[in-house]
Amino acid sequence: MNIKTHLMGLLCFMALLSRGQEAPSSLTIADSLHFMLGEWTGKGWIQQGRAGRSYFFQEERIETHVGGQTILILGKGRDTATQALVHDALGVLYYDADSAGFYMHTFSTAGEAKKTPLEFLSSRIFRWRFSVPRGTVRFTEDYSKEGFWTSKGEFSFDGESWFPFFEMLLEKT
Repeated sequence: MNIKTHLMGLLCFMALLSRGQEAPSSLTIADSLHFMLGEWTGKGWIQQGRAGRSYFFQEERIETHVGGQTILILGKGRDTATQALVHDALGVLYYDADSAGFYMHTFSTAGEAKKTPLEFLSSRIFRWRFSVPRGTVRFTEDYSKEGFWTSKGEFSFDGESWFPFFEMLLEKT
């Protein structure tokens, strides 16, 4: 068998395998979370330790990819006083059919990568959380007011008492 015939057979086999990777229905994550899509700008604050709050200006771009099967979130934040880049992160939202749930993968310049399930509190409010060495961090994303996105970050040592350390309010542009 020559190399061309072998490659052609391999391509046909791969095409047959890929047919099984189609979405189980026409509903996509973009259909479910369409209200997130677009450009967002606003301000926020973060408190790390006892140093007090630092304020920042935030820009987020949220768009779909892979035929609406994923949502890409690109965020950049700059200190309001110095304009220094203080936040540079990427998130990917997707629906996992095997577990029948929505997930987010996040990546930051601090070298952190997290995979976390989304917990829906309502159709336009969801929460995601992850463990850190001394406790748990959770973020609540609220899109319930049309054209606005509020994000609140909280920390807990025990999973019972939560302490706010982050908040931002963005407006769709």
